[in-house]
Amino acid sequence: MRRILGVLIGISLMGVLVAGCGQQTPSINTSNSQPSGLSIRGTIYTTTISGTIGDPISGAVVTLSGDSASYTSVTNSRGEYVFSSIPDGSYNLAVTAEGHKRDTSTAVNVALKPSSDVPADNTITVQDIQLDSNPIITTYSPVPNTVISQSPTFVVTFNEAMDTSTVIPGLVAQGVRTFAISGDTVSLSTSWSSDGKTLTMTPEASLISNESYTLSVNYGGAARDAAGYALEVTGDQALASTQTYRVTTGGVPAAPSNITVTVNSKPFTSESGTGANYLDVYTSGNSVRIYCDPPSSGGLVTGYKFYAAIDAASAGNYVLLGSDTDNYFTLTVANLITALYNGTVDPVTTRNYPFINKAVYFKAVAYNGDGESSAASIGPIKELLGPNVDSDAYSGRTGGGYTAELLNNNYYLPGLTAGTDTKIAYIAFIEPVDPATIIAGNFTHSAGTVTDATLLTSASSNLGAFWLSLECSIVKITSDTDFAAAQTITVGSGVKDLAGNATAAGEIATVQ
Repeated sequence: MRRILGVLIGISLMGVLVAGCGQQTPSINTSNSQPSGLSIRGTIYTTTISGTIGDPISGAVVTLSGDSASYTSVTNSRGEYVFSSIPDGSYNLAVTAEGHKRDTSTAVNVALKPSSDVPADNTITVQDIQLDSNPIITTYSPVPNTVISQSPTFVVTFNEAMDTSTVIPGLVAQGVRTFAISGDTVSLSTSWSSDGKTLTMTPEASLISNESYTLSVNYGGAARDAAGYALEVTGDQALASTQTYRVTTGGVPAAPSNITVTVNSKPFTSESGTGANYLDVYTSGNSVRIYCDPPSSGGLVTGYKFYAAIDAASAGNYVLLGSDTDNYFTLTVANLITALYNGTVDPVTTRNYPFINKAVYFKAVAYNGDGESSAASIGPIKELLGPNVDSDAYSGRTGGGYTAELLNNNYYLPGLTAGTDTKIAYIAFIEPVDPATIIAGNFTHSAGTVTDATLLTSASSNLGAFWLSLECSIVKITSDTDFAAAQTITVGSGVKDLAGNATAAGEIATVQ
């Protein structure tokens, strides 16, 4: 690799001084008794593996840089360089040679040769400079960090003949689709040029679209040139022995299909045994999952993005819920509320609530490095099950009565006095109901006629309460006949929840 070897040569008006050894920077000073326009020469050699001087390095670039001028010389076949007619001044000497670096395992003494203490021929000769000889990679084809085909040919060139038995190439899958490849490693067919400088590699099977692969030619750092020098893989001259490529995606994916949405693992259906009900969608910690079928055509998929909109499926209403490498996305009801409303909502009050009194639309897109697919969408989605009636009703019948209760919205539910409030009963729906549907004609008393039905409210909202530990709306029923134990109140299908679902036929509350 390229390592800059610096030697400071100071030319000033004083006696000759030679200094420097090891990692110190030596200096060279000349007196004013010597003529100006000095020549500076030296020789660059390789260092053998045993640490001794090897062959001279031909073509090494030697640069002499000073305060006011810089000079460049290239070594000849004997490794010699020379600078002529150099004016007085201070200079840095730097040597670069392809595939070589300074030997840092032993001290390097760069100084004047003894014969140059008094340069009678006006020439300063610098002590020989030794550089380690290490092979480097000079080119890759294709260029690293680019997109390649599914059937590429890799070509790696070295600046020196290599010991081909030490160069161990490998191609390994790195991306999110790694699971598609058995063992993640691809078998390679390899061949070398006759001079041992060019390695050609071809995968024995097509690569996976939209996958990233890492190519290495120096497994375990074993690669050596024919002389035994290790491959240099760092620095400004060397190329790393491991490079990454991305295989073409095959184009933008087609759209996903068949979006489904579940809450608390229940789909949005009208089937009471399996469908998501009010408590499923109202419980903030319950899980909402959006699922889509993967595209059946187009480029392979890197991941999916999932969106939701409230009440209208216009593009401007959709917000990004998140993305995933899988074809489904999971969040909580609370997460969905934050995304759609940027805050907390309450279905019992005039504020909106997803799935309960506001429909939700969803869409999903597939994407890869080439772009995003068109969207698959579904909606409007609301909770589809009608309100359930609690099986118990409480009245002021003789021998009965009802103790006053502080409800969850801080509304005080009045008690019913036994023997006095005999024609009044309370029933509960286990979710908020539409106030417009609470009328006398939608209720039947088994022993009389319902003359009034009132949804109990506080000053600011419909009433929500904990009725036998369930979230409820309380309805006050007034009959023309006294209530008695075991009598029933039947709720008609005209009673609906905030999502517009009717009460199931035959819902009955029995007076306690």
